[in-house]
Amino acid sequence: MMPHPFLIKNFLFDLGGVILNVDVQKTIDAFRDIGIDHIEQIYDGLRQHHVFDRLETGEIDEEAFRDYLRKEAGSALDDGQINGAWNAMIRDIPEERIKLLKRLKFGFNLYLLSNTNEIHRRYYDQLVRKSFHRGGLGNYFNKDFYSHKIGYRKPDPEAFHYVIEQTGLQPAETFFVDDNAENIATAERLGFAVLHLTPDRSLVEELINY
Repeated sequence: MMPHPFLIKNFLFDLGGVILNVDVQKTIDAFRDIGIDHIEQIYDGLRQHHVFDRLETGEIDEEAFRDYLRKEAGSALDDGQINGAWNAMIRDIPEERIKLLKRLKFGFNLYLLSNTNEIHRRYYDQLVRKSFHRGGLGNYFNKDFYSHKIGYRKPDPEAFHYVIEQTGLQPAETFFVDDNAENIATAERLGFAVLHLTPDRSLVEELINY
């Protein structure tokens, strides 16, 4: 059930699959193309080797991540090859979603909480600057929180607690939108109003109707 609009003061958005279109298969195919034939054994978008988790919590830097993939490939892949394959999943941000963020910002506080990494962050910020002539994705939010910066990944409750501590928002006054059921479950347990954005649902239609 959607929360009553008068109760909501804040929106907390996931990024990939909500604001940003992603296609994990593109990255799997790209890694296979550069020689990591067994990529699906270590990464498939749902299950991932601990090195991907460590990259997304800032425990390792991007150079250590690339060195791991070179070892898996058994060849001296250059940085550009690895970054290109890793970024292949990032597709586009539809303009209607950007317009929605602009519209919501007139009446609500907007926050972003994303499981991501510095390689991806640079790439989609470039995408925003190129597509919408803005200084980066963070310009559309009151504050943005990235797992590799804060040290926690969803669905870890600490990721949500970090946002609460940094912003002072109240979960009961905050609408959390994510495409991952585990993340939604954690947020709901913490008292957030939630929208599980499945492939058959449109972010723009759901929130405009709301």
